[in-house]
Amino acid sequence: MAASLPLKAAGDGKKGTSPAPAELSADELARRLGEAQAELAAIEAPEQLAAGAPPGTPVEELQLRARMLRLTVFSYRQHVNALAHLTEQKKFAAEAESRRRATSKPDGKPPFSILMADRMRSALQVRLLDLRSEEGRLKILSAQMDNTREKLARAGERARLAQEKLEAAMPAYSPVARWRRDLARLEERALGVHLAALAAQGRLVDAQLAEFAREVEFERNRIAVVEKDLVFKADDLERLKADIDERRSRLIAELEQASRERERLSLAADEAAARHAEARKRVAELERQQAEGRKAVAAAEAALNKAEHPGGVLEKINPFRGRSARSDLDRQRAALAEVDKKLAAARGNLAPREYEHLLAMERSRTAVHAVEARNVGLVTLDMRRAFWELRYAAFAPERAGLRERRSEAPDVQRLLNVLNPAIDHLRGKMDIVVGQLAEQQDLLRLADEPGEIGFRKALLALFVARERIYLDTVNEVEETRHLLLRWVAEQDVRTGGRSAGELTRSWFERSGDWLKAAWNFELFAVADSVVVDGRVISGSRGVTVAKVVEAILIVIVGYLLAAVATRVAMAVGVRRGRIEETGARIARKWILAVTLVLLLLLALDAVKIPLTAFAFLGGAIAIGAGFGMQTLLKNLISGVMLLMERPFKPRDIVEVGGIRGEVTDINVRSCTIRDANGIETLVPNSTFLEQNVTNWTLSSRKVRYALNVGVAYGSPVRRVSELLLAVAASHEQVLAEPVPEVLFMDFADSALLFTLYVWLEVAPGRRGGSVVLSDLRFMIEASFAEHGIAMPFPQRDVHLDTAGPLPVCLVPADGPAGA
Repeated sequence: MAASLPLKAAGDGKKGTSPAPAELSADELARRLGEAQAELAAIEAPEQLAAGAPPGTPVEELQLRARMLRLTVFSYRQHVNALAHLTEQKKFAAEAESRRRATSKPDGKPPFSILMADRMRSALQVRLLDLRSEEGRLKILSAQMDNTREKLARAGERARLAQEKLEAAMPAYSPVARWRRDLARLEERALGVHLAALAAQGRLVDAQLAEFAREVEFERNRIAVVEKDLVFKADDLERLKADIDERRSRLIAELEQASRERERLSLAADEAAARHAEARKRVAELERQQAEGRKAVAAAEAALNKAEHPGGVLEKINPFRGRSARSDLDRQRAALAEVDKKLAAARGNLAPREYEHLLAMERSRTAVHAVEARNVGLVTLDMRRAFWELRYAAFAPERAGLRERRSEAPDVQRLLNVLNPAIDHLRGKMDIVVGQLAEQQDLLRLADEPGEIGFRKALLALFVARERIYLDTVNEVEETRHLLLRWVAEQDVRTGGRSAGELTRSWFERSGDWLKAAWNFELFAVADSVVVDGRVISGSRGVTVAKVVEAILIVIVGYLLAAVATRVAMAVGVRRGRIEETGARIARKWILAVTLVLLLLLALDAVKIPLTAFAFLGGAIAIGAGFGMQTLLKNLISGVMLLMERPFKPRDIVEVGGIRGEVTDINVRSCTIRDANGIETLVPNSTFLEQNVTNWTLSSRKVRYALNVGVAYGSPVRRVSELLLAVAASHEQVLAEPVPEVLFMDFADSALLFTLYVWLEVAPGRRGGSVVLSDLRFMIEASFAEHGIAMPFPQRDVHLDTAGPLPVCLVPADGPAGA
């Protein structure tokens, strides 16, 4: 019987056990709670932990049984409490519904006070916080229920497996198998009860969420009614300002007192630091004396040992040997003992001095924190006063329009932008203080000396005071922040109740405001100075988007006009023959480049942007001129020199840097050359001055080409010359003047060499010299073939030295002789 007591509710031998039902009455839950408590009481004491368990049961299984029974008791209690709270929640919801019906309309008649609307919004914020809190609680419960369901499923699997093992177990192992089966069912039951308790808590949270949602909707409806007709009276503003001024005066008095306290504690901290340093110095000095005394004692002991063990015979029989050394040793030991005594006292005094120093430092820091917190409080009160004045101005009759009221929104947002970092800073400080409190509490628990215990308690009191300082300041800042947030919410409510026409008109007004703000947005400010009555007055000028756009438009429009004017002037000048087309085009490019620079300066002056706006680029421009811009300047200057010297012009055939082709364009920085393959190459102007340039068409387009021809020895050379001249004369692109020439150049190894010189005209659109020379070669080959003149190939004559007999050697077919 004793063995079945702790697990009697776990199962009765059936396969599996269902979890506790989700819907149980309070009486049934109370009864089951009593049974679970009785089961737990049977094994609660340490000596009863193994009650009812088979001998040799592992401690882990015994502890698991105790944990599951505790979980069962805890879950039943939670379930009972949840049902009780749910009943109370239903009563509260009914009472709240009656109250809402009775107070559906706000007290008083319109127009309503702005302070009344502010109080209602404060209540709405509280309800919203409650709603968000319950939503978070519901998420936590949902996660717990999901986790418990997974555990319950695994516990069910273990219970079924334990039942199967019990059915298959031998009689000798049945008690252990039954124990483990009952333990698995107990775990399954505990998890089922816990899941049912979580579900009951979830129903309670759902009911509370529904009630909070109704409260939020109720408050919003009341606010919507009040917001339709609000008034901000001057008396209300004066009352608010008087309250703020009173709090401010009190805070200033506290700040002055805290400042004086800070100065006093700072001096006390300095004095404590000096006493602590003196104590440390005293300990260090005594430690040095102790080290020296120990060395002296060691030396005296060595001298005594030497005196008591002499080497000579007379010294051994001397009855007075060692007396002086022993007396010296006793004196040194006495001195060392005195130093040890003083050192112990100094060390005993050092700990209190250190505690005193640390406490003084923390008191001084707390005073500094108090001054800082009160300064933040003063700033917060000033912001609150500015907010109420701003809000009062927004309700003035001349600013009753939505657009005028919306103009206050950026000011409120700026206040919020200041408050939010301040709150984060204060909360960070509070987190630090909380960490220090936890650390000191741990150290206080570990402390065993009265001095350290008192020190830790004093530090705890200081950190508690510091926490209270920051907590009060955070509350002050949070209150101001909630005021600003309520004003923002008020504006949103006003926006939500407008018609479609008002929304459209507001959208256009806001768009115009945005565009105007963007147009006048200041990009940066530039230092500038003006001379007034002979005095230089320094100031600054803002560079706005509007100025930048105007300057860009001036440059673009001016450049376009200059481009059109120069094009027309160039066309007129070329048409009337006064200006060469090439020179006119180059001059136009230079005029446009200079015009662009002048337009930039004119635009900056017109929109009042001083040139000092680009002073920050001075270093970069200097470095660029020293490195990258030197090439540009060199090419620009080279372009000017090419324009003045005119070594070539467009359509000329030039050769420079291994490139030969027609000049198609001459620009300010480079020239364009198109070669025979139609590939255009940009050649920097400086290249034409630094390298040799060949202009094939500088003064004449007639170029002489040479064609080399070789004929066999024995050919009629006069006839060859005549045939070559005839071929040259028959080609249409070979010029008749200068006349072609044939020169008998040389007697070569294998041929007689002739050179045909012909003159060709080089011009764009005409066939190149290589093509013409190819035609002439074809024609020469045909003419030579027709007249029987041969073109030789390389020939060599071999001469044998026959002054002596020639050796003759027969070589077998299968290898060399003698093999």
